[in-house]
Amino acid sequence: PWPEDEPARVDAFNKILRQVANDSHGVAHVVEFGKYISPNNQFAQVINGVQVRTSDGVHLTSAGADMIAPWFFSQINPIADPYYLANGGSSPIIVPNLGSLPKITFNSTTSTTVK
Repeated sequence: PWPEDEPARVDAFNKILRQVANDSHGVAHVVEFGKYISPNNQFAQVINGVQVRTSDGVHLTSAGADMIAPWFFSQINPIADPYYLANGGSSPIIVPNLGSLPKITFNSTTSTTVK
């Protein structure tokens, strides 16, 4: 465990990020990645039998990225689309066949699950 991983430090840093985004009047946005992959502030290395993080506990494995990508793109598309469309472009990010997005929950008596 590194000092930067301590929940109090993470919470303080996230508070700063949210304030900067709020003060930017729509220029900056915060995607709550940590709340998605670590619900209830519970770290998960493996979700539904898939190792989602590398051994450093920070970076995603390829399988983890595949699992998280649909949710992540569903968060950033609404942010990116208006910018690109307003500037004569098209949506830069297309994720076909999203289907239903997995919801990650934490059950403290068993393990983290994706539904």
